[in-house]
Amino acid sequence: MKRYAFILVALLVSAETGLLFRIVRRDAIALTAALRDPKPGPGYRGPLLRLARNRNDLYTLERVATVLDRIGTLKERVEIHRRLVELAPDDQEQALALALVLAEGGRYEEAAPLFQRALDDQS
Repeated sequence: MKRYAFILVALLVSAETGLLFRIVRRDAIALTAALRDPKPGPGYRGPLLRLARNRNDLYTLERVATVLDRIGTLKERVEIHRRLVELAPDDQEQALALALVLAEGGRYEEAAPLFQRALDDQS
């Protein structure tokens, strides 16, 4: 019972102070800054990964992927591109981007069907 009361109080305080809104807004601002920065630093990764986990809209995730392709680890890049392919399964550009990231990481067996799909759609 005490745990639920604590959670309720935390939610009320968060709602009253707008803390949750500020965190989400700060992450969106970090994304915009990272896109404008010609050489974004690794400090952007935390906010971008938070955005990638919490958002499901294609536009935001494409923008996050653009920056993570420059500063993210291979695992993070594969994860974001897989999410994009899941959200837009018919988008060959997303499938090709995932295939390129997988191939760059030496995961050719996973990349081959995606490359083949892109080639089949071109003919």
